[in-house]
Amino acid sequence: MPDIPFDLLERTAKIRLDHSIKYREKPPQPAQNGRPISLLTNYFMMQFKFMHTIFVHHYDVSIEKQDSPASGDEEAAAGNIPGPRRRSRKLEKRFNRKIIDKMAADYGRGGGLFDGIIPVYDSDKNMYTKKKLDSSSKFAATDDDGFVNFRIPVRAREFDDDEEVSYIVALKHVAEVEINPDWDVFPQDAIQFVDIVLRYGPTSNKIPVGCKIFFPNPQRRTELPMHKELAFGFYQSARNCEAGLMLNVDRAASVFHTGGSLLSVLKDIFKGIERFPRIPPDIIRKMTNELKGMRVKVTHLRYPLKIRVNDFSRQPASELTFQLEEKDETGRVVAARRITVEDYFREAYRELRHSNLPCLVAGSKKNPKYFPLEVCELLPDQYVAKKLHADVQAAMTSLAAAQRPNARFNEITDSLKNSILKDGRKYNDEFGIVVNPTPVQIEGRVQRPPALRYGNNTRFEPDRDCAWMMQKPSSKHFYACVPIENWILVDMSGGKLNDQFTQKFSSELRRTAQGLGVQISPERLKVQYTFVNTEKLKRDVFERARQSFGNVQLMVFIIPFEDKYYYAVKRLGDLDFGIVTQCVSMKHYNPSWDRCNLLKVSYLTNLMLKINAKMNGLNSVLDVKWAENKKIMFVGVDVTHPAPGDRYSLSIASCVGSYDTSFVRYIAKLMAQEQTKREIVNLDTMMRELLECYKKHNGSYPDTILIYRDGVSEGQFDQVMSFEVTQLLNLFKGMGYSPRISYIVVQKRHHTRFLTVNQNEATRSSNVPAGTTVDTIITDPLKYDFFICSHNGLLGTSRPSRYWVLFDQNNFAPDLIQMITYYMCFLYPRCTRSVSIPIPVEFAHLSAYRARHHIAEVVGSDVSSAVSVSSGGSEERRSELQEHTENLNRILRVNPNLTKRLYYL
Repeated sequence: MPDIPFDLLERTAKIRLDHSIKYREKPPQPAQNGRPISLLTNYFMMQFKFMHTIFVHHYDVSIEKQDSPASGDEEAAAGNIPGPRRRSRKLEKRFNRKIIDKMAADYGRGGGLFDGIIPVYDSDKNMYTKKKLDSSSKFAATDDDGFVNFRIPVRAREFDDDEEVSYIVALKHVAEVEINPDWDVFPQDAIQFVDIVLRYGPTSNKIPVGCKIFFPNPQRRTELPMHKELAFGFYQSARNCEAGLMLNVDRAASVFHTGGSLLSVLKDIFKGIERFPRIPPDIIRKMTNELKGMRVKVTHLRYPLKIRVNDFSRQPASELTFQLEEKDETGRVVAARRITVEDYFREAYRELRHSNLPCLVAGSKKNPKYFPLEVCELLPDQYVAKKLHADVQAAMTSLAAAQRPNARFNEITDSLKNSILKDGRKYNDEFGIVVNPTPVQIEGRVQRPPALRYGNNTRFEPDRDCAWMMQKPSSKHFYACVPIENWILVDMSGGKLNDQFTQKFSSELRRTAQGLGVQISPERLKVQYTFVNTEKLKRDVFERARQSFGNVQLMVFIIPFEDKYYYAVKRLGDLDFGIVTQCVSMKHYNPSWDRCNLLKVSYLTNLMLKINAKMNGLNSVLDVKWAENKKIMFVGVDVTHPAPGDRYSLSIASCVGSYDTSFVRYIAKLMAQEQTKREIVNLDTMMRELLECYKKHNGSYPDTILIYRDGVSEGQFDQVMSFEVTQLLNLFKGMGYSPRISYIVVQKRHHTRFLTVNQNEATRSSNVPAGTTVDTIITDPLKYDFFICSHNGLLGTSRPSRYWVLFDQNNFAPDLIQMITYYMCFLYPRCTRSVSIPIPVEFAHLSAYRARHHIAEVVGSDVSSAVSVSSGGSEERRSELQEHTENLNRILRVNPNLTKRLYYL
């Protein structure tokens, strides 16, 4: 039985999971408010050539590599003679596909098992055929349960220059999948089948990664830093929609390793590595993290050899030794000696040029194989699944997001016609699947933006771009300002700024603040400081400021554009001292003052937007009727998970809740939990604390609670409903309290895009206008969902947010819930424009992200070593995990001075 995490055990001991909770029903009529707009979507209608129900045959697949030569395999596989014991190991998916294709070709003629049958396969466990395989075949055998299984011998080569190897493909008939062309909603097994059919053709000559398919090198590749490249391709997924079965197709982009000499790859990633007399251990660990699992070709042998990177040796080739054995003709060891890798290569092949470098380690721990870096080549077309370096991520984001809507839709239709339909014609025809190559056109609506209130009760209505300036068309004051009388300015630029500049910056900041209605006194202290480490910063700056000036309200730091400075400041301000901190990046500095962003009103205004909000001021509020005299609480919920490849760090759950009628002031609660859990394990505990804060501020609990939940896929809806919603209902029941709650999932990582039919209705960047809302045709046929593009996209193609109203005791009318959701995108304190998701979700994400960096700052950069869990027994593991979780939760306790402030902006 697998280990069950202690936190889940403890929570479920208190919570009875209620699977009878009902989803909010889809409204009988869509919303009506807003002006109509005609849109193209990246959805394509699907249908079937046949007019009646058919059944396709589903087989479970396993592939075994054979230890012995192929002679006798055919009869042994058929079960007639025992044959040698077979060795089964999991093969790569891309090679599984080659084996199945070879099998279908070898036995697809002359009365073979696949004669007249065209199978499709997902490269893992699932194969489908239109016609059932012949159970009288010599490859068929009946198992003890009466099921017919097939064991089919196949000889295949992994790479073109490899020798053929013998395999056994084991097939087991597991189901007949019903396909009824008249269905309004297709079951999941039918959707899976359709997806596999439509993917099988394109993946014959392209690279599949999940639901995405990429063009092989060098097609559609763009160079990135650190020997990476950006690969382009397409995403495809069959979906049940309100108007019927559709195919969602989108452009895809991801990062791949650039193939080539492994030494060149490492030189590009770790500059100057070849000049090191000896590679430090921390660099070797980074090398392993970067390339572990990647496929490499060895170049010094007369025959082809491909290996996987397991590790890199801690010793250089000149020192690394292994046992070299000499064997006679019978295989008996007649002599053995220890020899270095360098000496072995000198004797057997050639002199190494870089014997100071470590070796690639392949094979197993018991039987490692060592290869000098200079004889290894990294194979191309390998997907990078791990966390990207910041430089790579920035370059990738800039390139991937730059394509405008018209170009994107042209690329989508090209991928559909020339890859999905053309490459897959044989398979689509076999199963009668037809995809209309014309994008589905729908009618959406553009909601009006809300009116806002600024200082002196000034009413302001954003224009159609939903972006505005504090100084234009008329000067605006913040709605509520907090005077700043006790603050200090710290210059940590490393001597790049002089006193004259920092004085000018301070005076311009104060001038801008006063223009926004904020009364700000001259700084109490202006100091230059050279950063060494966090502890020294704590003593020299934070403690000194408190001792000298008492209750410091604000500390402004001018810092280099590096994370270590930023997170050191935030750790001390957020956790240790409870002082609002604002960092100013030197990337905005220019020695020519008239071109220096740090002195521009636009930059300083944005700085004051953040400072005023952190000080618990209000930049603006909604001017709406639906919230008047109502006790409403908005809640945002999110979980941030460790980076890909990190199996040890815990996830951070965040729950933020509004506590006044502005809907802009929030309290945040954070807790660590096991990373495999998508549900919020302690949601009831965090919610109770939010409710108590609301009651303390308002005198009673809220009557209405709107919860926006991020980070949940459609496959996890049942889990979230049965666990999280049940937690909340049981919490309220235990409190003797009956609020009306609405639970809405927010999805950003989806592949729905819109294009205006009439370009005159598009924005200057050719995107759909802010407020574009869709709740028909392409939405789910059963559950209640809708799309809102609430922001004005400036770069690339705007991605609307998708909202799923899972649970709704408020029974909101469609127009009202869509309007509330849209309006909550206009209160983001960092900027004067609408954003892509409601602010409760954004605040939950920001607070969880800040918490993860607090942990890294406190426990050190090697987070995994601080929170790793034992591989021992269940009790030991649970105890250790509990201790780590409790330690992290102590770290996550923000200073009480800041708990009701937006310190994470």
